[in-house]
Formats: sequence, C-alpha cells, structure tokens
Amino acid sequence: MEASLASRAWCTSPTTRAFTSRDITRPAIAARLLSVGANLAFLAMSAAAVASRRIRASLGLDRLTIAWAGLVWAVSIIQALVEHGDNPRWLMPLQMIVFCVVLRGVWAWRNSRVEMKA
Repeated sequence: MEASLASRAWCTSPTTRAFTSRDITRPAIAARLLSVGANLAFLAMSAAAVASRRIRASLGLDRLTIAWAGLVWAVSIIQALVEHGDNPRWLMPLQMIVFCVVLRGVWAWRNSRVEMKA
C-alpha cells in the first residue's frame, strides 16, 4: 500500500502540476535580462577602461579584477574562434565572473565618486 502511495505522489500528470509555466517563465526572463545587462555593462566598462586612464582609476582595477576580466575576454575570443556560430550558452561558466567584475567596478566607481565629493 505504501509503495502505491509513493508512486502516486511522484506521478507527473498535467493535472497535478505544482507550478504553472508562467511561474517559471517570469523569473527566467528576469534572470536572462539581468545576465544581458551585466554583459553589456562588462563590455562598456572594458571599453571605457581601455580608452581612458582616468576611468581605469575610478573603476579601481586591481590585479584580481584585471585577471578576471582578462579571463573572460580570453575565453570569449577563443570560444568565438573555435565555435563559429550563434551559441548563447557559451558564457555560462564565466557568467558569475562577469557579475563579479561588474559589481566590483560599480562599487569602486561609486566609492571614488563619494571620495571626490568629500
């Protein structure tokens, strides 16, 4: 009797769904937008850091942040050369490093702005 109760508990029929597709789709879209925003911020910060010494100083680029950004750029370039085509999942292993670089840059930029005002 217990085995049949357990098997019925794990049954995945359409009438016993715990979540609707809307419950899952909205957070997935929000996470995707957050990822794309971080990637765009990473590109903008990288371009600005290459273009201006003053911006580099305000972003607080230390050796660790430069190493993280360099890792993302190196892997991205190698991946683009090896897998020519459109693959949106290529950056997934490095996405958290992108977030770290962006958050570190934003934190350092905000702190440098506060120090300038004081």
